[in-house]
Amino acid sequence: MASNALDLTGHGPQHCNNVMRILQALDSHSSAYTLPELKVPVLVVCGLLDTMTPAFSQYEIAGLAPRVKLVSIAAGTHHCILEAPQLTSKEIVDFFEADSKKLENWGEERISWPIGWYLM
Repeated sequence: MASNALDLTGHGPQHCNNVMRILQALDSHSSAYTLPELKVPVLVVCGLLDTMTPAFSQYEIAGLAPRVKLVSIAAGTHHCILEAPQLTSKEIVDFFEADSKKLENWGEERISWPIGWYLM
């Protein structure tokens, strides 16, 4: 973390300004308006402790996309795929290996209960 702070400020104020502009642009970006138009199945794997994409954003995505399955990792952050690789990889593999019949009905169980409570 300290090296990241040094990278941010160690190249002078103009560099720090540019980084802050990029972060502001990322924070204000949203493509939520396109989600209802999606025709493909969507899998959202997320951590409930994610501060970069908070839980309310994850549930908003699940509410807007028509064919979505939201899987929340209870003790996961923005890096839940690294923190709980067994849980996240199972969901991702199930998604990619799903047959066409399962994908036709994808999203019927839109939001699952958070998994991985034992990691807390």
